Amino acid sequence: MYSSLDLAKDLGRKHKSVLRSIRRNRSYWEDILCMEKLKEDTYKDSLGRDQKVFLFSVGEFDKWLEILNK
Repeated sequence: MYSSLDLAKDLGRKHKSVLRSIRRNRSYWEDILCMEKLKEDTYKDSLGRDQKVFLFSVGEFDKWLEILNK
């Protein structure tokens, strides 16, 4: 299982930027590509705050890398 944190690391971008990009492309992902609904979760950051994160399978992760790397 991969997360949007992994995407941010691989893309060399801030996590909040990746989250924003995923949200902007959500309709494309679900409606045009007919992919499953995005899975959301939370994690604790270094200060103990709950932060949002998206979770992906290996195939979904690779597709998001392709989409966000354009």
